[in-house]
Amino acid sequence: MAEVSELLTTFNEQVVFEIPKDCISNDPLVTERNTKLVKFYEEIAQNRYQRYHLIEAGAGKKKLTKSWENLQTKLKRARTYQQDVRQVGGKAVPIPAHFTDEV
Repeated sequence: MAEVSELLTTFNEQVVFEIPKDCISNDPLVTERNTKLVKFYEEIAQNRYQRYHLIEAGAGKKKLTKSWENLQTKLKRARTYQQDVRQVGGKAVPIPAHFTDEV
């Protein structure tokens, strides 16, 4: 089995996120909601990492389909979280563009 460090180098996507400067607000409600959004992006990135390894391991179609559907559900929820930020007058942290692509 490959070492963890080897596995990490083969999956080359961002897994830690921060609130961009243009999305930072003095309003604590906006900050709280954007922080929640950033943490959720990290969760999505972790799911993408797991999906990558399912594909590499040759997982079955059923498992891969479930993994893909799970990612799509999380992306829909992320869009809802973005709306939550906008409803309180803030600028939402954008969804990373690569999240909509296959791993």
